[in-house]
Amino acid sequence: MYLALYRKYRPRTFDDVISQEHITTTLRNQIISGQIAHAYLFTGTRGTGKTSCAKIMAKAVNCLSPVNGSPCGHCDSCRAISEGSTDIIEIDAASNNGVDSIRQIRDEVIYTPIDCKYKVYIIDEVHMLTGAAFNALLKTLEEPPEHVIFILATTEYYKVPATILSRCQQFLFSKIDPGKSALRLSDIAEKEGIKLTADAAALISRLSDGAMRDALSLLDQCISSGGEINEEAVRRCSGSADSGYLFAVSEAAIKKAPSQAIEVLDKLINNGKDLSRFIEELTLHYRNLMLAKSVGTALIKASDGDIKKYSQQCDGYSLEEIMHHIDLISDSLDNINRMKQTGQARLLTEQLLIRLTVPGLSDYPAALAARLGALEIKMDNMSKGIIKERVVHSAASAGEKYASDEEDMLPGLRPGTNPGESQEERQTAPSSDIIISAEDHGTAPDKSGSSGTDTVYEEPGEIPLPLPPVTGIDDSENFTAAADINPVGEYTAETGSLSAPPLNIADNNTDGSAYDAAVCETDFELPDNVPILPQWNDIISALPSSSGRLLKKSTAYLYGGKIYVSASTSAKTVLENKIKAAALREKAAEIMGESLDIFLLRERSVSEEKKEDKITPFLDRAREMGIEVTLKDR
Repeated sequence: MYLALYRKYRPRTFDDVISQEHITTTLRNQIISGQIAHAYLFTGTRGTGKTSCAKIMAKAVNCLSPVNGSPCGHCDSCRAISEGSTDIIEIDAASNNGVDSIRQIRDEVIYTPIDCKYKVYIIDEVHMLTGAAFNALLKTLEEPPEHVIFILATTEYYKVPATILSRCQQFLFSKIDPGKSALRLSDIAEKEGIKLTADAAALISRLSDGAMRDALSLLDQCISSGGEINEEAVRRCSGSADSGYLFAVSEAAIKKAPSQAIEVLDKLINNGKDLSRFIEELTLHYRNLMLAKSVGTALIKASDGDIKKYSQQCDGYSLEEIMHHIDLISDSLDNINRMKQTGQARLLTEQLLIRLTVPGLSDYPAALAARLGALEIKMDNMSKGIIKERVVHSAASAGEKYASDEEDMLPGLRPGTNPGESQEERQTAPSSDIIISAEDHGTAPDKSGSSGTDTVYEEPGEIPLPLPPVTGIDDSENFTAAADINPVGEYTAETGSLSAPPLNIADNNTDGSAYDAAVCETDFELPDNVPILPQWNDIISALPSSSGRLLKKSTAYLYGGKIYVSASTSAKTVLENKIKAAALREKAAEIMGESLDIFLLRERSVSEEKKEDKITPFLDRAREMGIEVTLKDR
């Protein structure tokens, strides 16, 4: 008679048990030290080694010469147990769950073992016992005879009464690691003389969902199909869908193409794929998309090629869309399983795919949030190309407007030119795609067109950082930016000009391109009575509605040719987005008629708040009440 692989290759020692080292190490140490408990509870999902470890433990506690805590397998006790000793009693609580079965155990425990040192009771699926049976087991489980050990196993420990749990040492079995499972499958296939590809072994491990018994059963089924076992053979035997079908369905959802999704389903059905398995795999597929979108691909168990596809495809979804699609699939799964008997499973699956690809069919809040998320992604993609002008500051005077025309640019800053170039060289040079490096912002070129440092040309599409306003210095040979003359950003009596605080280029972007960077925070403190910018609500209308709502509660001020924003923590996340920051600058230039940079006012620290004048309001209040207060110097 043929022996199934999961029975033939059942672990014989603790060394054979994989992915449960945290449990086998403890059990080994108890065997070696002789500190053996009277009751154990093994919990975990199916096929993780609970019953196997219970049988190994029963053998190890009775072994006459254990090897590193594992049974030797050769002594009289080990051979007797292998042949079916009456001292090792296995009970299936699913079929022997009544109080009479437990009373029989209670009556038998008083008798000493015949072949072994310990009489071991292994009760599988113990959660199936009735309440009366659990009550009958309590006293015996708490104080059994010295020659009796109980090992309880269950997949649903939460159904076991707390009174039973408190009397046992509990061991939680984790799911089998897919990598270790694949290695074990390859080893067994080699022993059986079967050709098993690495991709097929990995796929069997993923389909078994951490259950080694399920993996061996599927391998057994694939062996029966004959020939080399590759990925296609595994999918054919398991009835699972190829990952290409799953990506095709999610791609159809991105494109809002229901016909494309229905065509995929039709191919699956014609190839004999099980609809329930397809829906389960589609759920896992969207789970992987959710992880790729939110936390990255580190937790995704898939091939390298599929992981790359997940990283690419999640860009076409908003997180709200993915979550909504998972809800739709989960809600449909039970109905599809139930309707398989009536032949309506295909209809419900088609209905599900149409709902995934036509978001307008649902008016639930989750569906509306998903549609808004998709719209926001489209707007973000559209806004990537909104900035086309290149803005530089003219060196004529501090009050002159920023100019984007080539004729108004400073010498050496025209597109495609370097300081000192001839007219012919400038005509043959490229006419766009330049950027000024950070070191060039400290000084301006002289009248002859030469400069102390060379202009650096970097990646296309960047936008030069506008120079700070120039204070009243006529010596063009020593041209100095306002940031060097007046770093505090206050009124300068000598020149009669009001300068804004300097821009810290390092805080903005490594290449100094402020108009292609996020909004920077600044420690600058605005003077009192700075007017609020009334056009701020019009400026933030350039953003998607969800981002605009976050900025509506912020306050903006216009000072020194720059916009300063006081915003909440949640609104800062919007300003830290480069694309949205660029959209705000573009809208501000459109409304205000000039290009204005935007800064985020940093919140004052506690130490600064303590410096506020609290004495004056106290004195004023005292005088109103007719109380004279005299201050004395300490």
